[in-house]
Amino acid sequence: MMNVYAFRNSDQVVEESASGGAFSAIVESFFELSNSEKKVYGCCFDDNLDVKHIGVESKEEIKIFRTSKYVESDIKGVYQKVLEDLKANKYVLFSGAPCQVAGLKSYLRVKNVKDVKLYTIDIICHGTPSRKYWNDYKEWLERVNNDKLVGFSFRYSKAKWKLYPCMARYKSGKIKVNTQDTRMFTRLFFSHLTIRESCFKCKYSNMNRVGDITIGDFWGIDTIMPEFIKQRHIDSKSGVSLVIENTEKGNQLIEIIKNKSGENIQICLSNEFIKYQHNLNSPTQKPKNYDCFISDYENYGFDFITRKYGEYTLLGRVIFDIKKILHEYGIIEKIKKITK
Repeated sequence: MMNVYAFRNSDQVVEESASGGAFSAIVESFFELSNSEKKVYGCCFDDNLDVKHIGVESKEEIKIFRTSKYVESDIKGVYQKVLEDLKANKYVLFSGAPCQVAGLKSYLRVKNVKDVKLYTIDIICHGTPSRKYWNDYKEWLERVNNDKLVGFSFRYSKAKWKLYPCMARYKSGKIKVNTQDTRMFTRLFFSHLTIRESCFKCKYSNMNRVGDITIGDFWGIDTIMPEFIKQRHIDSKSGVSLVIENTEKGNQLIEIIKNKSGENIQICLSNEFIKYQHNLNSPTQKPKNYDCFISDYENYGFDFITRKYGEYTLLGRVIFDIKKILHEYGIIEKIKKITK
């Protein structure tokens, strides 16, 4: 079974989400499955801005899971907690990278625990940097800004969706959006230099999904399903989710969503979506300068790689600011259309 959908939640939810807010809708549908006790596990920032998996027991608490975190989450002890919940006859929804979902299922098989009441969501994953990069980045941000970092968003929804703008909030009250320093981590991430080497051989980067539902950004929706955008009077840059229903359990949750808010979801009848999703076709490719980057990082530290690979120099900052202005006024997109 595999059905593919475009989904767009309410403006309020989308504003707090990474893309179209599909995760929130799936979780809400999960809470309507039965009157039994339920637990939802997902990835969030803790008070120290460390990224980790935790469990919550109500719809009101799921806000902490919204928005993307481009970091390997700390999942220590979570599989054991899921096992205990299932043994206690609770319904469990687990969301994570495909390797984390597969790891949980393998763990339960080894422990001989039935997963009848386990529902899973996997994300379309490019690969994950280790938490060491994230910790070094946080310390670097605090040094260059001489301020304590208290909040961070990898995809600040109040700015343009396709540009992956980041927001950093500091103890002094200062907020910086889409500046070169706030974009440094994602710049290195999307250059694939900080991704773990094992991710370049990922066996889950295909359409054989391990989760009951797969979610990600619906890239190419303007071409594939333009009517979805027009009927809702929305800009695709503001966020639309790709939702892939992989199993009967996934179908249960999708049907609840359809019954509650059918206008927010529409089936995709074209397979064209696959060509816009590199990691549904193959793993992320290892950069040619990957080994050099790792060596530089280990020998010279984070400050050095921001200058060498992130162009964090005076000239680099000037170029970044010029490009930012060109993007904000749509000039770069206009140039791309003209030169096609």
